Amino acid sequence: MSGMRIVRFIARFIAGRDPSREAECDRFAEKLLKLLISLVTVRDKSVRTRCCQLVQVIFNGLTADEVDESLMDTMQEKMLMRLEDKVPAVRAQAVKALPRLCDPGDEEDYADDPVLEAFLQLLAVDKSKGVRMSVLAALPACATMVEELVARTRDVNEEVRRMAYAVLSDKVDVTFLSVDQRANLLRHGLRERAQSVQRNAVGLLRTWLQEACNAEPVALLRLLDVQLHEEVAVLAVQFLITSAAINPLAMAQSAAEQSQGLRQGPQGGLLTPEEALVWKVVCIHLHKSGQQKGQAAAALTGAPATAEAAVAEDHLKALEAALPPTASDLMQILAAHAAGGKQHHFATCQLLQLAATCMDMADAAGRQVTADLAQQLLRDPSRFEGGRGRAAWENALLQLTTQVYASHAELADAMLCMLWDMFDSWGLAGESQAPGDQDDSMTGGSSGSATFQSVLHQASQVRSKNQQWAHTLRVAGLLLQQVPSARLRTTGAGRFRCIEDLWPQLILPGLTHAVASVRLEAMRSLGLYCLLEGIARPDGQVAALRAGLVWQRPHAGSHECEEEADAEEATIRAVAAKALCDFALIRGPKASDQWYLNQAPVVQDLQVSPPSSPQQKEELKPLLDLLLGTLQRTLQSDRQSTSRSEQLRASDDEEELAGVLAEGLAKVLFHAHAWSSSGSMGLQEAEIARALAVLLVAHFDPASHSKPRLRQRLSVFFPAYAAAASLHQHHLARAFRRAARGALGVAPGKKAPAPQVMRYMLQLLQIVPAGTPSEEDAQGREQSQVQGSARPSYPDLAAELVLEAADCSRYKDSKTYLAALLKVLLALPLDPIQHPAPIKTLRALVGQVSSLVKDRAAAKDLGAFAKQLEGLDATPEQGLNADALTQLMQSVHLHTQTSAQLSHSGITTASAPQPEGTSAQTAHQEGTPAQHSPGRADSSEAGVSLGIGMAGQDLLADCPLPFGEGGPGAVVQIPARARRPAKRLSLADDTSDNESRAMMPSTAVRRQMPARSARTTKKLVELVSSSESDNSTSVDGEEDT
Repeated sequence: MSGMRIVRFIARFIAGRDPSREAECDRFAEKLLKLLISLVTVRDKSVRTRCCQLVQVIFNGLTADEVDESLMDTMQEKMLMRLEDKVPAVRAQAVKALPRLCDPGDEEDYADDPVLEAFLQLLAVDKSKGVRMSVLAALPACATMVEELVARTRDVNEEVRRMAYAVLSDKVDVTFLSVDQRANLLRHGLRERAQSVQRNAVGLLRTWLQEACNAEPVALLRLLDVQLHEEVAVLAVQFLITSAAINPLAMAQSAAEQSQGLRQGPQGGLLTPEEALVWKVVCIHLHKSGQQKGQAAAALTGAPATAEAAVAEDHLKALEAALPPTASDLMQILAAHAAGGKQHHFATCQLLQLAATCMDMADAAGRQVTADLAQQLLRDPSRFEGGRGRAAWENALLQLTTQVYASHAELADAMLCMLWDMFDSWGLAGESQAPGDQDDSMTGGSSGSATFQSVLHQASQVRSKNQQWAHTLRVAGLLLQQVPSARLRTTGAGRFRCIEDLWPQLILPGLTHAVASVRLEAMRSLGLYCLLEGIARPDGQVAALRAGLVWQRPHAGSHECEEEADAEEATIRAVAAKALCDFALIRGPKASDQWYLNQAPVVQDLQVSPPSSPQQKEELKPLLDLLLGTLQRTLQSDRQSTSRSEQLRASDDEEELAGVLAEGLAKVLFHAHAWSSSGSMGLQEAEIARALAVLLVAHFDPASHSKPRLRQRLSVFFPAYAAAASLHQHHLARAFRRAARGALGVAPGKKAPAPQVMRYMLQLLQIVPAGTPSEEDAQGREQSQVQGSARPSYPDLAAELVLEAADCSRYKDSKTYLAALLKVLLALPLDPIQHPAPIKTLRALVGQVSSLVKDRAAAKDLGAFAKQLEGLDATPEQGLNADALTQLMQSVHLHTQTSAQLSHSGITTASAPQPEGTSAQTAHQEGTPAQHSPGRADSSEAGVSLGIGMAGQDLLADCPLPFGEGGPGAVVQIPARARRPAKRLSLADDTSDNESRAMMPSTAVRRQMPARSARTTKKLVELVSSSESDNSTSVDGEEDT
């Protein structure tokens, strides 16, 4: 007999008392409860669990009169103590025993109840899902508990979320919830991935419909404020239809019979926002389901086809019954709502979406009426003013306009004529206001004779003119969204004969306008214009986009005006950044550089800074450097803000820009392989690694905490990037050291996020990418080997980390960085079968570097890594022989001047003495380090590293070391190559001097190298020499030394 059956038997036995012996039954129940309560504190957890369980089932089965009040106080005290028990099952049973002991108080708000206070504490901190579910079920139904219940619908556990929706449906009246709480509950619940949670959310929605709204969907939408939460309202109606809570066929038939909804016509009154949204969703559902069923019937035969055709016919007939008889009648209803003012703007937008989706455009008269109404609405600037529904209005109106015309050429021809009519009738053809003209026009000049009324009139005229400029550009942007090419056959009107005429006549003057809102719309239109086909060389357009990202117009005025101007300029820069990223994604990452930097076109009208200003120097950088530099400066401005108000202001202004840059760069990097075959347009490996490093540092930068958009986009990008292809992991491995070093400079001391960056990159490298050899069949083994060569070379990365540990181990401020570095080193998955020679080289390298690591904890970790390598080495007693050294040197991927010369060996040395009296620091200062041009990888670039596989290709000459000669954060210039070519390494030489000299850099290079790099390299060559001497053989009677 199970324990639960015994517990239920005891509970029924206590509750099923004899009426003639009630006193004896009460005494027996009290004695049993006292005994059980006394046992809830014993040491054995099983006894505590069963005693608490028996207490709660017995107590909940008795009435209030059958239990003594003093016993209830004792039980409350003991059960509150058990809420802190270390066993979750004990806490869960104690929770179930306490609901009846809650005291609502005089106000019935449970304000001073200790039981409810303990419940809320458990909900907030308890890690057991069973305890949290028990608390949710035990909470009393009161308005004060609503907030806690709503919060649990976002719990990390699926079962807790399901329980929260069930409790809300059973205990909480919809009037206890605010509008925002109702909308959030439906938004998260109806989009829930877990089906059980979604079912309970639909049950909550149906409960509201049946109990609070009498099965009226319009009344339900009034509880949601459809104008503020349109998306949630649409989702709610769709789920009510799919769950059969409302019947669209019956609604359409009832509307046709009773002349309701769209059948009542303009004379019957205008629709409310809720009615318009309901009928939009119902009609679109009938239209789509009718089409789907018709397509299914066409694909089937026999009885199933007949059934599907009948369903399709029923839905289409219901749609005809719900809509007005003709398209002209629907346009009359829409025009009546459009003329109803701003209070009917939302209903008009819903009817526009309905007409664009469901209306039949086969009637020529209906098409003409629709085209006239669409142009009338497009001409009205007041309908496009800012607000939550602006994007929906634009999309609906554009969709309706597109449905009217049969081709893109007809659409472009009609809209170009309308644009010229607007441009000419509003007097914009000869007017392009420069900065400063606006101020004179509003003040009436310098005479001061203008009256107050005239100044107000002039100000109103200026605002109207600016609004007309912005609206014309906005409509032009709507046109550019729909047409695929700039060379459509159009006749146009006036100066707008074709789409290409929009750039010089409309967009370019808008970019130089004094008002930021006009420049913003012009920048959006320019971004769309640059993506059109048929524009061979958009030099001027690319120059304008770069200028929009870099240049900021000066502004003067009050503090409030300055803040508003900063926000507008930040939005313009964000639009320019998005346009540049889209341009790079479609045309190629280097397309902008080829068209702009090689010819260096200058748009005179856009120059707001001197030619030698920092802004123009920044603009002349390659596009990748321009985007990365803007992102870094955006984060740096947050770190340099002194006061809290400055930080909030900078964060608000730059958040959108940082998010756009992060998303755009992530897309370009994710699709960089599409341009890999085109060397002139694609990114090189060093550039990809540098961009990845910047994004990784930005993701963990403390300044990014105030930029949630940036962090959210990057948190999605990096796992997807690592899992997409093995080549991506190769790029991540190359960016490892650069990202770790870059993270040291974003925060002082131990606050630097370098350890977090390294741990996160290790997690990314451990993700199994798609298309790995283990997932392919035996027939594709050769292709798998080719793809496997692009996987990250863990021995190469381990060698870099070992050298990095030796580089920074001398400085006391590097302990945290060094510890994290070695933890990553120990976690690298090294394969001795695929890389036998690198394992031996790593063993020798670790043995030589271990003496340079003075920190005790770091030395211990390095020793553990040496033991790990020894266990991986198949022949630990053997050293490096000549053949292994040859294979090692052939695998070095350093850039060389020719294929026969080693410009800088992976295992370098500085054993040759420096000139007497010259210190390493002096030699470094006298040297002339090679300059690196950002964004342009040179074939001669190389760094100082071990070089087993990827070596130091991406270690550029100006890469900052974390702890240079000047301490943490100092920048050490590593020479890219020797001034004179190194001697070819040949194992056929009869002396080891030739080998040593070939592996040594030139004297000029040694003078430029940091002292620690020279010492490390010297030890490495001594290591190779000693390994050679152990396995040496006599050549021509001479023994190698």
